Amino acid sequence: MVYAGELAGERYCVDRIGRQNWPTAAQFMCASCMTARATVWDHCHTHGFVRAPLCNRCNTRHWRGWRPQYGRAPHSRNLDDSYYRLCPRHTDTWRQCSA
Repeated sequence: MVYAGELAGERYCVDRIGRQNWPTAAQFMCASCMTARATVWDHCHTHGFVRAPLCNRCNTRHWRGWRPQYGRAPHSRNLDDSYYRLCPRHTDTWRQCSA
């Protein structure tokens, strides 16, 4: 299933109790690569809002300093990052609303 903003405007909850009424991320395809089943709910660390379900690879691809030998995907510009706009406070400067 493709994510259609089912959690738009929701604040990310670290604990499972706060997420008990949420659909599981695995119900959706990754909002970035659309080739893998999602495993996590991506959220804006700056503002705290849920953005989209992502697979593990896409969830870690923007982290700077991580290398493939640590199990993290290298940075790539080939994938869709338009899901960043799902944060209600998103700006065009991705560093202000980055993963």
